[in-house]
Amino acid sequence: METDEKLDKAIARHQEGDLDGAGAVYEAILKDDPENHRALSASAILAHQRGKSDEAIGLLERAIAAAPTEAGYHNNLGNIYRRKARPEKALECYRKAAALEPTNVETLCNVGSLCRRLSLNEDAREIFETVKKLAPDHPETNHNLALVYASLDMEKEALDCIEACHAEGVPRELVPTYHARVLTRFGRRDAAIALLERCLAARPDDPEISYELTAMKGELGARAPDDYVRKHFDGFAEGFDSQLASLDYSAPKLVGDLATTLIGEHKLRLILDLGCGTGLVGPYLRPLCEQLVGVDLSRGMLRFAEARKIYDDLVEMELTQALQEAPERAFDLATAADTLCYFGDLGGVFTGLARALRPGGAFIGTVEWHEGDEGPKILDSGRYSHSEAYVQATAESAGLAMRIAQIHDLRMEFGFPVKGLVFALENPAGH
Repeated sequence: METDEKLDKAIARHQEGDLDGAGAVYEAILKDDPENHRALSASAILAHQRGKSDEAIGLLERAIAAAPTEAGYHNNLGNIYRRKARPEKALECYRKAAALEPTNVETLCNVGSLCRRLSLNEDAREIFETVKKLAPDHPETNHNLALVYASLDMEKEALDCIEACHAEGVPRELVPTYHARVLTRFGRRDAAIALLERCLAARPDDPEISYELTAMKGELGARAPDDYVRKHFDGFAEGFDSQLASLDYSAPKLVGDLATTLIGEHKLRLILDLGCGTGLVGPYLRPLCEQLVGVDLSRGMLRFAEARKIYDDLVEMELTQALQEAPERAFDLATAADTLCYFGDLGGVFTGLARALRPGGAFIGTVEWHEGDEGPKILDSGRYSHSEAYVQATAESAGLAMRIAQIHDLRMEFGFPVKGLVFALENPAGH
């Protein structure tokens, strides 16, 4: 049997799920022909599926060296770098693939979507406008263009793209809550609510649409439901770090810097990072403690946190449940960067912290902030904002004392800064 025929059959077995059988054939082919680019590419995909991303990168680089004009190899390499949260490297690969296949819609969309996530909005606009000429009704293109136009304050163009996205019903592959946010961005709340109501009728079991419709209507609940948080962040995990970096996202650094200031040169025994996500706070906390534990509801986010190799333990759990199940007075410090914005009522969180923190232990967190002394407000984004007065009063009711409260910009959203309260609470000695 000729090599290409063997390889075709092995790839078919691979696609059917026989990873071991396909892998054995790839190895045999590469033993006889180490630079067989098709076998190298297939082996790379297999390695990536097995969680061996670095090995996959090496194999694809060899495949590209042997066949530099194969656009798919550059595209696949970009996909791996993207999953490894290396967006600039991924974009470089996608651009090479697009240069080789300038009319490939999928490849161009990869370039454009990554440009958008890196806030290269003019580049993203140029790419997606090119794709729209090639495929005017392509849902992903219209979706991304709507978000790019909104960021560039191009109202008519953004609304036209949203209309195109929904011209034939609710596009299954898109998240329509972003479209609703664009509509509210331009003062069209009624249209946003109507859109989400249509989408919910089409997808009655979708927790993201259901919850964000509740938020648009201003119906305040105690916190965002677990199924919403889990689905939202599982879907957001892959591009989380790169997208937030493009928005001048500062919450992890603000929390980490405040922790470093409070702790000084003294090393703590145990720190708990609540809502740890992909682990952006972890590098700041790791030097401050002997043991670092992360908790998050999203398995997708935890996968990326695990890849950082910073945490001693990672727990998939809702954070108030984690606080209630933790040993009493176990933690020297707990943190929550950009996590409490998914809670309206902070009473349960603070009560759990009073139980889990040792006497004299501290909590450092952020919330989105509003002026005055009102209670929580639900935002169009599905997040909540809190006043400093509410945070302090709720903490004191749980037996915690406010020690530090600072107002900072947490990130940018549609070109405007999101104001946040960065604060530190203490569990008084003897509490």
